[in-house]
Amino acid sequence: MEAQLKPGNDLDAVKHAGEFFRAHGAQSRPVLLHGIDLTSNSPHVNIEHVRAFPYERVMQPGMELMLEPCAITSDGMLGLFFGHTYIITDEGARRVTNGPDELMVAE
Repeated sequence: MEAQLKPGNDLDAVKHAGEFFRAHGAQSRPVLLHGIDLTSNSPHVNIEHVRAFPYERVMQPGMELMLEPCAITSDGMLGLFFGHTYIITDEGARRVTNGPDELMVAE
């Protein structure tokens, strides 16, 4: 899904990439991506649809987006909330949250 974050790309590309989980026998949270303001904001990319104003459908430099590829087991008993904030740039997307991607385990 991260590879789809680039200027000129339609938000449907993120939705399509988010179909990965279900195509491989898992689930995901319905929300795959949303805009950032003081709270979650438009646009919203959901596993079922994209809800955005016409001017938001195509990613443009300066857009701030929260990508949330949150996988869940097919039975819904175990899931992972995972997300990072990106700013769309002329060259692609710059991740602005720099936490580690490695799975953290609490014992």
